[in-house]
Amino acid sequence: MKKDSKLSIGLFQEIPLYPTLFKVDVWVCNDLDNLSVYFHNRYGRSVEYYKEELTPNQVSSIETGDLCELKNETRIVMNVYSFNLSIMVHELNHVVYHLSKHCGLETNYESQEWVSYMLEYLVVRCSDRANFKPCVI
Repeated sequence: MKKDSKLSIGLFQEIPLYPTLFKVDVWVCNDLDNLSVYFHNRYGRSVEYYKEELTPNQVSSIETGDLCELKNETRIVMNVYSFNLSIMVHELNHVVYHLSKHCGLETNYESQEWVSYMLEYLVVRCSDRANFKPCVI
C-alpha cells in the first residue's frame, strides 16, 4: 500500500461524546513510529511501549498519567491507517461499545436508537477532513 505523506505526518481530532463527559481521540496516520511519538506526548507511556502495542486500525481506552498532555483522564482512542469509510465505520462502532462500557449504557435490541445516533454523529465528524488538524512531533 502506497503511503500518503500527509498521513505519515498524522491527522487528529478530539470528539466530545455528548451527552457524556467522555471524548474520543481520532488519529489518522499510516506511520506507527510517528503515531507512537504522538501517543507518548498525549497519553504518557513510553514511545517504545506504543511501538509494541499499536496496530493499524484499533480502538482502546487509555488511562493517562500526570506527566502527559492529558492529565489523569480516561480517553477512548481510535487510530486508523487511512480515511477508508468501511474501516472508519467499523472502528467507530468499537468506540460506541467502549463508551457503553464506561457509562454503563445498554447496547442491545431495545437500546439500538442511541447507538445509531451516536454512530451517525461520529461518522459525520470523521468524514469531514476539515475537522482534522495535522500533528506535530
